Amino acid sequence: EEALIAAASYNDKRLITWLYNLYDFCHSHGFSDFYFRLTQWVESLFPEDPQALKTIFAYRGMRYKKQGHLKEAMELYKKQEKICEQLTDRAGLAACYGNQALILSVWGRLQDAMELHKKEEIIEEESNNRKGLAQSLGNQALILFDWGKSHEAMALLKKEENIYEELGELAGLAVCY
Repeated sequence: EEALIAAASYNDKRLITWLYNLYDFCHSHGFSDFYFRLTQWVESLFPEDPQALKTIFAYRGMRYKKQGHLKEAMELYKKQEKICEQLTDRAGLAACYGNQALILSVWGRLQDAMELHKKEEIIEEESNNRKGLAQSLGNQALILFDWGKSHEAMALLKKEENIYEELGELAGLAVCY
């Protein structure tokens, strides 16, 4: 905490490195509040760094979504989306679409959610991100089930299953089943 305050008082750019390198550590050791404060410092000190802002908005969006603050999460994912478009970050854009679609699904806006999942699917296929593709297909299947299109949903779930089997991804396979 003292190091964070000292680094912030000197506008130390190493805070951005912390932002990228401390995420896993902070979350696996219960320092989420510290990481949140780190995002606040980095955003206030380096508001012109799009890569850092993209990371900050993604993290805060995820945190707000977990806390049930969906409107706030959506606003952050929209900001992240704009930055991903500027940076031509296709992987980040796919993640934005997926996160926004999940929120839209909760809000009952299934058509809008499906459109975003379709965009996500295209990007995941283009980039050969098999795990991301499987997740997108699974989420689309859930929407199809809600629409009463169980045969179409099952076809997507079978594709999802095949991808997870191919990857040896047991956790994904369990979710699919």
